[in-house]
Amino acid sequence: MASIHLDSIPLKDRQRIRRQLSEFAQRLKVAREASGLTQEALAEIVDTTPGYIRRVENGHDTPSLLMFLRIAGVLKLKVSLKS
Repeated sequence: MASIHLDSIPLKDRQRIRRQLSEFAQRLKVAREASGLTQEALAEIVDTTPGYIRRVENGHDTPSLLMFLRIAGVLKLKVSLKS
């Protein structure tokens, strides 16, 4: 699976992307907690590990589009694409 290397992106864009990923991570954790799911329960439902969910929530990992959509579906999050 290909990953994005932020070092190849201009600095101002890297800062914006890091900020957005941090906001995403915080929102994910809030949504998971509001749904009453533990990291372990969410991981089992979306077929991953609790460690992976923890890394995503802490901003240390970024989910693939497929994993993002799985998580959003379980947590009943509205997904929209903005340009």
